[in-house]
Order: sequence, then C-alpha cells, then structure tokens
Amino acid sequence: MVGCGLGGTSLTNANVALEADARLWDDARRPTALRGDAEGRSQGYALARAMLQPSPVPDDYPPLPKLLALEESAKALGMEDRFCRPPITVTRPSR
Repeated sequence: MVGCGLGGTSLTNANVALEADARLWDDARRPTALRGDAEGRSQGYALARAMLQPSPVPDDYPPLPKLLALEESAKALGMEDRFCRPPITVTRPSR
C-alpha cells in the first residue's frame, strides 16, 4: 500500500486540539502583541473549538493502536493518572 498525505501538521499531531501551555506565551521570542493579548488568544481558542468541535475518541470505539501505545507508555512511566483521550478534530461515523 502506498499513501500520500496532504495537510501538514494534522499528519503529525493527529488532529489533537489542546490549548498551548500558558507559559509558552510568556516566552520573549513570541511577538509582544501575542504575549500581551491573553483575551485575544482566549477568543481565538473559543472560535477554533466552535468551528472544529473537538471531542475525544469514545471509550467504546474500536481500539486504536496509537492510542493504546500511548496509554501503555504512560503506564510504563508511572503516569497512568495523567493519560487521557485528548480531544481531536476528526469526524467519526455514527454508531
């Protein structure tokens, strides 16, 4: 099988929709306009959530190898309490 992906970061980040850690915005390498506009960032995140409607893969969904591997990694690292099914921006068929 051969595949070709068109998209960019969605191929790498698996469409995970998490807000960036707030400490990221404090970095001096960020433009001042971004660092000083927490309200604008909040509005942007809200608009993106409304448009993309991210939701986690349901527990009763067929097993996904990547998700199972991440869960096993969390257990191996003693971090199973921090593992979660992250919200993703993929439309799944109704079951």
